[in-house]
Amino acid sequence: MSQVESSSSKVVGSTRSFMHGLREITVRNAAILAAVILLIYMVFWYYFKDHPSGSMIFSDLITIPINALAVVCLLYAAILSRKYDRRHYYGWLLLFASQFIYFLGDVFFAYYDILFGRSTNTIADIFYLLFYPLFLFGTLL
Repeated sequence: MSQVESSSSKVVGSTRSFMHGLREITVRNAAILAAVILLIYMVFWYYFKDHPSGSMIFSDLITIPINALAVVCLLYAAILSRKYDRRHYYGWLLLFASQFIYFLGDVFFAYYDILFGRSTNTIADIFYLLFYPLFLFGTLL
């Protein structure tokens, strides 16, 4: 067996083990993760509720990991749907792309809002506006 065939079989094997690991996510585990995230959010919200600047920074930063988790979940759905129907796969990919664009908008929004105090007329607006057509095409596909 050549070295190219050996390395390609390793890649295929590692992809299969990655996909096998993805299939092991249960509804119970996802619900526990969601409850933990909500609990952490509520604790920080309660702590920062009387501090306007801390509350602003918290509200800007908390959306980033939540949207990142949504991006990962949509990518997971796209990967799993690929084996069932190519059209659904492309729809999930567009939903993933739209959420990733929105995630980038949140990153830029937090950057401009925290460092410069600007929350309007930033590059984040471009990403937020790009989200809508991608999401629409993903749901219609």
